[in-house]
Amino acid sequence: MGCTVTNGYREFKVSDGYQEDVIAVVFESFGEVRERVASGNKTATTLESSSAECGGKQFATCFIDGNLYAIPAEQVLEALPGSNLLPMTMGGFEGRIGMLAYGHDDEEKKIIWVFDLGYMVRGRLTEITRGSQIIVVQFEAQSIGMLVDDLHGVPEFSDEHITPTPFARHDGGTLIPQVIRANQGKVLIQVINLDYVYSALKAGEMPRMPEPVMEEAA
Repeated sequence: MGCTVTNGYREFKVSDGYQEDVIAVVFESFGEVRERVASGNKTATTLESSSAECGGKQFATCFIDGNLYAIPAEQVLEALPGSNLLPMTMGGFEGRIGMLAYGHDDEEKKIIWVFDLGYMVRGRLTEITRGSQIIVVQFEAQSIGMLVDDLHGVPEFSDEHITPTPFARHDGGTLIPQVIRANQGKVLIQVINLDYVYSALKAGEMPRMPEPVMEEAA
């Protein structure tokens, strides 16, 4: 931040002893500006070492509306910039937002569908910004992309930090069946159930949170 006092006032009045100083202030950002507003309490972004133990289960964590979500790391292939999205829906349902050309330089590129993870958890489409990322996930032999606001990390958590949510179902048919209690329970990270995501998409439905939960989040 920098500031200075003007030399003169109004019509460049600088004589007859008149004083009515105006201070001009300039702010300059030296890093990424996060324009997203978190719903509810803002999630802490730094996880304490005591909550990420060696030998636990790894999760790829990401941001949606300032809150942390987790995907089992063994189901994550790669993350690519949101700018790589090809916005084509071809008559699909809302939440399927486009396509992605996926593959390494020495491989033949294949086209996969991209879905809005933010739409699944809150029922509203995500605005793509400079920080947006597409997480490529795989279930059995199929790959899809999932749009998120930003990436976080790949921490490890032991079973004692993972607990079922109140809306978990025995048949696994829910988007977020578990939460991770990080930082001594002060931070809750919601775990995405990719099995449910794929089964819903195969049935021609968009994976969604239960309606009362979505209304509360809105």
